Parts: sequence; C-alpha cells; structure tokens
Amino acid sequence: MVNWEDYKYTGDNDSFPHEGYSGYSVENTGTVNVTLNDNTLLTPGQERVFPYFENHYYKGSVRLSWASAAGTKNITVRAFRISC
Repeated sequence: MVNWEDYKYTGDNDSFPHEGYSGYSVENTGTVNVTLNDNTLLTPGQERVFPYFENHYYKGSVRLSWASAAGTKNITVRAFRISC
C-alpha cells in the first residue's frame, strides 16, 4: 500500500525532514531560486524527484539554501511511504 503525504513549506524554512519516506519530490512553487543540499538548483516551477529503491528509506532531512533575491520562498514536498 502506498500512503501519499503532501507538505507545503513557506517563508525562510532552512530544511525539511525526509525520515522514513520511500520516495518523494520537491517542487519550487515560489519565485526565488533554492538549492538543495545535494547541490540541485531549483528555479521557480522546477521539481526534483528522489526515487524509490526497494527496501530503502530516506533518513535525516534536506537542507535548503534560498537565494537572497526578493520574492516568495515556497516549496511543495510530495512524499510517499510503502507499507505492507
């Protein structure tokens, strides 16, 4: 069974947890560029997918580094957990 969870982060959040997820995506829904801790740059409207690997669960959190430009700082995380 796949359980989906959607989260919206706004403002100056500098990280979000991804502990226990089977897979997820991060979409920049704001107007300011953001860089993830794996050096992925997300411009507004771009999405990065962190894929599912069998018997793998993500640990810890993802750090965000926002550009200093004026604008809205929003990301949407779509995560899922696979359970039996």
